[in-house]
Amino acid sequence: WSFNSGQLSGSQEAFNRFWMMMGEIYHRFKKNLEKDNRAYRGMAIRYVAENPEVISRHYAGKPFLVAGFNDLTKAAEKIIDTLDREAELFFKPDMDLFFTGDNRESGLFYRRLKHKYRWRGIDDLSDRFASSAKEINVFNVSQHSTMAAVTGQILTKISGPEQTAVVLADASLLEAVLDSVPENIQALNITMGYNLKYTPVYDFFRSVAALQNRMPDSGNTIYHKDLLRFTGHPFMVKLLGADFTGKLRELILRENYVFCKRDILEPFFEKAGLPFDLAGFIFKKWKEFPDDPTFVLTGLVDKLIAHREIEKDPMTMEYLFHFRKAIQQLEIHARNYQIELDLKGYRMLFGEILRAYNIRFSGEPLAGLQVMGLLETRNLDFKELIVVAANEGQLPGSGAGRSFIPEDLKYYFNLPGYKEEDAKYAWYFYRMIGRAEKVHLITGNGGNEMTSGEPSRYIRQIDYYVRHGYLNFRLKNYQAKPDITLTERWNLKFERDDFYKARLRKLFLRGISPTALKTYLNCPMDFYYRYILGLQESDEVKEDIGFDVFGIIIHKTLETLYKPFVGEILKEEDIRQQLDKLDDVLQEVVAVELRNRQYDKGENQLTLRIIRELIARFLKKEQEIIKSANATGMNMQIIALEEELGRTYKLNIAGEEIQVKLKGFADRIDKLGQEVRLIDYKTGKVEKLETESAVDVFTDNKFGQALQLLFYRALYDDFASDNVSGGILGFKALSKYVQKLKINDPTEDLRTAFLQGLEQLLNEIYAGTEVLVHNPESRYCKFCI
Repeated sequence: WSFNSGQLSGSQEAFNRFWMMMGEIYHRFKKNLEKDNRAYRGMAIRYVAENPEVISRHYAGKPFLVAGFNDLTKAAEKIIDTLDREAELFFKPDMDLFFTGDNRESGLFYRRLKHKYRWRGIDDLSDRFASSAKEINVFNVSQHSTMAAVTGQILTKISGPEQTAVVLADASLLEAVLDSVPENIQALNITMGYNLKYTPVYDFFRSVAALQNRMPDSGNTIYHKDLLRFTGHPFMVKLLGADFTGKLRELILRENYVFCKRDILEPFFEKAGLPFDLAGFIFKKWKEFPDDPTFVLTGLVDKLIAHREIEKDPMTMEYLFHFRKAIQQLEIHARNYQIELDLKGYRMLFGEILRAYNIRFSGEPLAGLQVMGLLETRNLDFKELIVVAANEGQLPGSGAGRSFIPEDLKYYFNLPGYKEEDAKYAWYFYRMIGRAEKVHLITGNGGNEMTSGEPSRYIRQIDYYVRHGYLNFRLKNYQAKPDITLTERWNLKFERDDFYKARLRKLFLRGISPTALKTYLNCPMDFYYRYILGLQESDEVKEDIGFDVFGIIIHKTLETLYKPFVGEILKEEDIRQQLDKLDDVLQEVVAVELRNRQYDKGENQLTLRIIRELIARFLKKEQEIIKSANATGMNMQIIALEEELGRTYKLNIAGEEIQVKLKGFADRIDKLGQEVRLIDYKTGKVEKLETESAVDVFTDNKFGQALQLLFYRALYDDFASDNVSGGILGFKALSKYVQKLKINDPTEDLRTAFLQGLEQLLNEIYAGTEVLVHNPESRYCKFCI
């Protein structure tokens, strides 16, 4: 579609080819139907409109009441006009004078009809809308997902369920709304289609398709996320059992299986005694379409339907029944039309079928609360209405829907477009609330992928009409939230109660580390979770080399390289030899630390190159230091590597003498000349290592690394020697080599200051007057565990 004289693009050429075929396809299709004396709905209506003699032959002179219609098609208009000429027609529009005035969009179609026709009754309009004293309540909720909960709260207060309707502008909220219906509603009737894409079966199919998508042709390995997503689906948890799916997850996390192999999982499955052949299902690579997916999917669905837990859930049974029908529907289409499919084509077509497949609920329309969509409210009146998801994009719907016909062609041929779609929805809405006495409009400002988070334009319009005196409604706005007790993370508070103190005493006996004290200084709540409750972050399979593994690989590689020299004097030649061994040692460490991970390509390969380069630079720096030291008559000696240190002190805590064990690990202890160095490797940034007093390091988390080095001094020799220092070897600043802890007060007794600061901090932790809360300014703790 182009007005340019240049060459058309590929998509424009495809568009033209489609239109060149479309006319022939349409006419041939219509001819074949006529030959068999068949028609689809639109074709049947058009046939009557184009053959008015059918009406005159059968219905001439007979009385007709045509009531409630608004957006008539051209064919419907012609039929009604023919009835007006040939029969006794009375046309009763469901229209109020308010809708037709001031070019309001809700009256667009009526104004056009009034301009073209003079049917008897077309002027018979009501005039009650503007003067009616309706109560309109607008509930604004913070999240789209809480709309259902607010709906449930409103339903607890309604007077008559039989005269009330819940209207879902967003059909995906049906299940959530049904779950929120209170006990005082004894009966309800659903009169709307519920699309399969909103049900669990849609995600279930996507999880199966994901298994197939990444599976190699050999069918022997499965990506761990795809497997966990499939086995973690609620359907599969019910079928396999929560115990099995939990153990499978534990196995994958424990062994860090990025890709799960058949020969490892099959014995695990067999031992579990599963109700169906899980290995045969997940490792079956689909090659014949639609045979393979039809066979394995229907087999699994039959297993699910027969399961006793699922049999108790009528909604799930309904979903699975229609899912099975959809599978068979695609198979029939593929066979009848000889469609050649691959996995991508099957997934796409089946996804379209699921997205277009509506479950039709049946119930008692004259009993109980009515739950419906906006279109189902046409020509029905209720005293009370609850409209859920009254957001722009849902009410009205976004756009005129997908169409092959460009908007300018629609405009030229007087076909309905965006303007008409908006007018249609406006009439649906205003007609729906026209005779209601009380209307609740629930809108979410959090939005979702379907909405903008903006309230519907109809809410803005009503507000305008009420404020300027056009409508006599009582309009109230509420910032609503569901009656659920939710505790904000930042408002949680923990007391230093007996439980807390008992756990803390055990921690003192077991050993408290500098990391624990840094955690408290950073965020007291995080300290409570980790060291009092013993909570940890949830595990997950690690595919990439994160910061933690990055550091571990460097530590392990250096430990392996230097281990033969513990207790020895280091020489330049020793370092040169270790440089030659670096690649082999690094490979050995990586094989252990990155087991079951792919590290020979992609981002991991690049990260390993960086690690190798950093270690090589460090070894060369070490050579320079040794050479320089030797030139001045000094040697370097390795005393210990990855050394566990510990010491117990008696401290006065809350007026009581308590034994507190301190513990820590020094990455390396060496001796350069006469100075013993307690060294900690850091792959991150080296922080503040200079302070006025040793007491300061116990007061602020910015001294976290200084606190660690001071701990090492205490644990190593209890500050007995003056020739012991602590330092950080930062791999981001190798040119600075070992950066040492610096206490500026030369007169300070380090042991006394250390114990004073430690005692003060432990007293605060144990018996502080403030409750334990989250620190919003914490540097690392964006979300406490």
